[in-house]
Amino acid sequence: MPTRDTVTVLSDWPPPGTGNDGPAVRYGRGPTRLAYDTAESLVAVVTFPICLQLLCGHPNDEVLQSHPLYGKGLKYYSVHRIANSSRLAALERENSMHPRHDSTSYLENKQHWVFTFQDCTIECLVFAPTGKEPFVTICKSWREAGILLESADEA
Repeated sequence: MPTRDTVTVLSDWPPPGTGNDGPAVRYGRGPTRLAYDTAESLVAVVTFPICLQLLCGHPNDEVLQSHPLYGKGLKYYSVHRIANSSRLAALERENSMHPRHDSTSYLENKQHWVFTFQDCTIECLVFAPTGKEPFVTICKSWREAGILLESADEA
């Protein structure tokens, strides 16, 4: 079995800024969207077309070292992808109660994302088949980002 939880910092995604009001999340009907101030004073809006689970809250930057992934490469004010995710493995175990469950096909195209901010950490477990991969849009203002954030249109 592969080692669980391989953390990769996505340096090509805009990192969160420091000392800001924190992220905004739209979760519900339609795609899940996460908007945040970037280190370049812009606003990033991340779209997850198919979000399976969203975890928001603790830890903040003062106690990030308490996060289970911290010793595996989780960094402050960063965007991460987690390969061999133990959270996705737990989701797969929960789904194994289904009579037609197949572990391999269940985990296919599943991704685990982690965003670390000043006041919280946000994790998204997503289904990302071809054509439904997460993507980021850079906006010049929160006003522009708000229009996108509130859009319930399919991604």
